[in-house]
Amino acid sequence: LARAQALQLELSPTKDLIAAYAAMHPGTFCVAFALAANDDQDLIALSEKKLWDKGVNVVIGNKAEVLGSTETSVEFVTRDGSEPLSGTKSKVSRAIIDKVAASLSH
Repeated sequence: LARAQALQLELSPTKDLIAAYAAMHPGTFCVAFALAANDDQDLIALSEKKLWDKGVNVVIGNKAEVLGSTETSVEFVTRDGSEPLSGTKSKVSRAIIDKVAASLSH
């Protein structure tokens, strides 16, 4: 191929990796992520659906609008409910890790 020639990449859909892993390892604490494509989507409802569909312990719901930003706002969703977390991505990621660690220590 010449350097100026464009490459074409064909992708094939795969199975849901986190759902398959959670099903095969029921004792493992699994965290999944849900991305709402637009502001009209109910982030908590989307995250709750993924929580049950995938069989995971936690879903972190976020919106596409914060991609590329240093600030974020997410929903930390478990079977017991949801909690909003917001701030810098660094601060929010530390809060997520703290919440997961607290869940594991129970």
